[in-house]
Amino acid sequence: MGIPIDKQVLDYAFPTGIPAPPPGRPPPFERANPVHNQKLQFIGAVRELLPKTKHIHELAQLGQTGWKMIGLPSSTQFWQITVADNSNSPQKTYTALVPGKLGQSGITKNQLVFIELRGVALGSFSAWIATFLELAS
Repeated sequence: MGIPIDKQVLDYAFPTGIPAPPPGRPPPFERANPVHNQKLQFIGAVRELLPKTKHIHELAQLGQTGWKMIGLPSSTQFWQITVADNSNSPQKTYTALVPGKLGQSGITKNQLVFIELRGVALGSFSAWIATFLELAS
């Protein structure tokens, strides 16, 4: 049943022998996953600043005991920063929780900052925690 379709029409609609497209370009940045007790320091570009995130909420759910286990002072307020380190290839982004004591004064998106990070992990929770953060001059 149906209408017969001529082979020339099929060849025109669905040509054969077309070369495969080149493989896609890798993403410009790769997410750097935290490793417990790994320490890093670098100068990078600020990509994002957020006062409240799901990650900060997950940290709060650990409670005082969890905070002590990963070496954080109790009842600390956090904000989140994402910094791109373009000194390596592939370039990596680090999303870190920043204790409020380091403050956000003067730090805005696209500025260069010097940042020191420490990886923490407890159960299914893992994060980079900023231990130092200043504008690069």
